[in-house]
Amino acid sequence: MRGCCVYCGGNPETKEHAPPKVFLDEPYPSNLGVVAACQKCNQGYALDEEYLACFIECVVCGSVEPDSMRRAKIAKALKQPKLAARILRAKSIVNGEMLWTVEIDRVSRILQKLAISHIDYELSLQPAGEVFVKFFPLHCLSVEDQTLFFEDKTSPVQSWPEVGSRAFINVSKGDFEQTGFERWRCVQPERYMYFVSQAGGGLVRMLIGSYLACEVYWEV
Repeated sequence: MRGCCVYCGGNPETKEHAPPKVFLDEPYPSNLGVVAACQKCNQGYALDEEYLACFIECVVCGSVEPDSMRRAKIAKALKQPKLAARILRAKSIVNGEMLWTVEIDRVSRILQKLAISHIDYELSLQPAGEVFVKFFPLHCLSVEDQTLFFEDKTSPVQSWPEVGSRAFINVSKGDFEQTGFERWRCVQPERYMYFVSQAGGGLVRMLIGSYLACEVYWEV
């Protein structure tokens, strides 16, 4: 709707999937969202997205060997020697326990990018304020924190979203429990879910691979 790249404000030369297909398996959802992006942004995040998708799968499977992967596209990606070696260096054994050290800056960069695309797709808004990024393995969260993470806010909203946005159309239907815009959306079971809210300067939660619980929010 803004007629510009959602990430940098440049010329919207391409359309990018939200989320990118590297986080999903075939067959892809028929209604997979898209946002406007310039060529540079569309391609500039690809390596970091591939790294994150592969890292999650390696942690879940406990290996970097392609034959050990559950996802075919990740097995294919790990046949790149440099990528596999980079992730393998993150693996260590401490007191008999397998530990993985993620590249925090790369992951934070991708999660912020994903959050921006979801806010644009659902609310037609650009988040504002200082950004904060948090992520944890879901199983490391307490039961209480997991409950808070997955909480839906489906009660009648105090402020309506941008006129003409997907969220506005959903809210205007009147059935807040089923169509309210502050609810979790499952893009693909066991692969990707997200939640978008107008709280503060914008709030997005994501669950990637049924493993990584992520939260990105902006304070104004």
